[in-house]
Amino acid sequence: MAVLATLLATSGGCDSGNEDATDAVQEAFDIYTQTVLAGDADGWIEIWTDEPVAFWPDQPAVSGKAAMVAALEHEFGVLDYTEFDIEVLEVVTAGDWAYARGTFTAAVTSKETGEEGGYDGKFLTIFQKQSGGSWKIHRDIYNSNVPPASD
Repeated sequence: MAVLATLLATSGGCDSGNEDATDAVQEAFDIYTQTVLAGDADGWIEIWTDEPVAFWPDQPAVSGKAAMVAALEHEFGVLDYTEFDIEVLEVVTAGDWAYARGTFTAAVTSKETGEEGGYDGKFLTIFQKQSGGSWKIHRDIYNSNVPPASD
């Protein structure tokens, strides 16, 4: 985050109107949604940089593509995502960096019990422009608005 803050402070201002970045971010989240609904961890990881880090709830940071795919494959092994929606509320760019802020909703079914559940939350995702001009997810953090179930 310090890198992003420095870039924002030294870039001469933020451009929240960068249409190319905004379109690329929306496309990445469309792929994110499609691959989660399909249970496709290999397709999902393609929208990430080569050195991604994810800060997901209730666990240590997950670093690197292999660890992220393993975590998602585990999740897909126990849950079916029946609905998943991401709403991008803001995209701000600074040179080769951008961040997106938004909300999401999900509905899941336990593969073991058939129990249905769901949650909603918010996210902040940092994108990095790649040498070929595409934008990929570099860092991601999200959390749920639904409190954890108590025993």
